[in-house]
Amino acid sequence: MKNCTDLYIENFVATMNGIMGLTMLSSKPHMNLASMPDKSIFDYSSLNYSGVALLSEISTCLGQVLSQSLSIHGIKPEIHSDHIIDELMGANSGIPVIAILDPLNDPHATFARAKRLQECKIPMVFLTQKIKPAWLGWALQLGASGWITMDSPVEEIVSIISQLTTGRMKQFWSSKARQMLDLSEGKPQLAGDCVASKLTSRQLEVFVQLAKGKTVKEVATDMNLSEKSIDSHKYRIMQRLMLHDRVYLSRLAIREGYIDA
Repeated sequence: MKNCTDLYIENFVATMNGIMGLTMLSSKPHMNLASMPDKSIFDYSSLNYSGVALLSEISTCLGQVLSQSLSIHGIKPEIHSDHIIDELMGANSGIPVIAILDPLNDPHATFARAKRLQECKIPMVFLTQKIKPAWLGWALQLGASGWITMDSPVEEIVSIISQLTTGRMKQFWSSKARQMLDLSEGKPQLAGDCVASKLTSRQLEVFVQLAKGKTVKEVATDMNLSEKSIDSHKYRIMQRLMLHDRVYLSRLAIREGYIDA
């Protein structure tokens, strides 16, 4: 039996296929594109496209449709891999590049890849069905160019990716993302009732460790701090989040995307 996410992606793909005039592809949600054949070895310096889009951690069916529709818009799709990044970095020809990521299946692996992209100074944008505050916070820390949600019209999604790739658009934050952000200072920051907006960076680190079920002693050892210090952080965390039980702390961490269920 298919879950809501699988059906959502299938409907999205079917709609995009209809609009772009493409043949309907078999749907295999949540497969890493790294398992697909890599046919991308070529000279980027002679690229005839207006830019390159790296598809990372995107479901196979969605990735295939995105590849075709981006190609129609003059953007060369590539499956994210280290050697592709090396080629793009080595091309040294000012080719516009953007990476497209979806943290749904494995958030921590996705953001590890995103950190590598940041180190290589490759812009990135996230394309997801839903947003969790922790994911959005990590994206902001990594300097992402924005967050697109799949409830946007499909023509708009492809257009946004194309504009972000070529630099015609610097940032894009979907309406769902903007609800979690404070954009008043120019630089987006988490706002509202998000955990990260209520805790210091150190408290947030302790919050995540406690949410994983670690004892105060274990957290103190891992963070190289005294048990008294961790106990103090724990008290302030529970107070600021208005929690009275660590069970609720863990549930909150799961809901916001800091730990997996």
